Amino acid sequence: MAGRNWRKTTRDEREDLRGSADAITIGWFFFAAIGIGFLAGHWIEDRFHISPWGTMAGVMLGIGAGFYNLVQVARRLDDSGKKR
Repeated sequence: MAGRNWRKTTRDEREDLRGSADAITIGWFFFAAIGIGFLAGHWIEDRFHISPWGTMAGVMLGIGAGFYNLVQVARRLDDSGKKR
């Protein structure tokens, strides 16, 4: 590590990076929520023999969870923007 010039980041730069990371992860969280909902619904469908309602309910819950997370991240980004 000798010889490297590490620049210290300011608080604003760290907040910008955190906001960028939150914005990037929105898509992944949305995809994961729908995927987990699908898999859980499919398992419930197989377990209780209620085809196709289990998968449909799981996907709908996953979409709802994805939108809920989207709102949470958007609020967090909005709050960090107001602090400046």
